[in-house]
Amino acid sequence: MDERQGRKHQQIAWVGHAPDVNRLAAAMIGDGESVLHFSKGSVAAIEFDDIPALGAGELRWLVTAKVLGS
Repeated sequence: MDERQGRKHQQIAWVGHAPDVNRLAAAMIGDGESVLHFSKGSVAAIEFDDIPALGAGELRWLVTAKVLGS
């Protein structure tokens, strides 16, 4: 995503599979050393103060399918 696209949209959804979703989410909230593990069917919200950038996000919540009743 480039800066122009980041400013155009208020919310973005990304769907993926392990290990890609784990790595991207960790990179968005961490310093390159972070690790996140998404179990099957998990959903997370990452918030940015400005345009999305590596390490600039804050993990707001992470919910597993089990919690959602699936």
